[in-house]
Amino acid sequence: MTTYTMPSLTPNSVKWELVGNTQQFKSPFSGRIQTATRPGSYWQASLTYKALSAGDRASMMAFLASLEGMRHRFTLEYHGAPQLGILTGTPLVDGAGQTGNTLVTDGWTNSQTGIIKAGDMFSVGGELKMCTADANSGATTGPATISFVPALRVAPADNAAITVTNPTGTFMLQQNSASWGDVPGILSSFSFNAIEAIT
Repeated sequence: MTTYTMPSLTPNSVKWELVGNTQQFKSPFSGRIQTATRPGSYWQASLTYKALSAGDRASMMAFLASLEGMRHRFTLEYHGAPQLGILTGTPLVDGAGQTGNTLVTDGWTNSQTGIIKAGDMFSVGGELKMCTADANSGATTGPATISFVPALRVAPADNAAITVTNPTGTFMLQQNSASWGDVPGILSSFSFNAIEAIT
């Protein structure tokens, strides 16, 4: 299995979904509903590229063909809303063995209100995350505790880098085929679905 880098093309449209891993229990007597949450929430994206020509078309065709359906993986950049936080400094994971939906970090610019804000995206350890609450940075080493979804699947190493500019995640095609539409000899349009690859 190989992890490929996508062509550096901005899609015309992207639909992002966060898919939870929950199970529902409904009482046949009272109708009361309970839900149980399990690990394993993941991102899903539908991407559309319209009217690609020449080298752009060739790059996308070769990329999709190289994936061989669901066999290989690729890094997918988050194309979406602009980031809202200050997001300056060199943020790093502060301490090994962290799991769950919060992460202790440092290396941000010191003493900033809203260093990262709810809705901002970041990546760590190859996993794409969305910040769910505004966080401020402290003094001296720029510490900040970030709340986010989905939960960490693998604990990142101490001092692992946190990427806030063009964050990416590791994804795979959602199906074993990739197709595109051609205006022969002129233009091609591409549309495919990707899911976050959980290892």
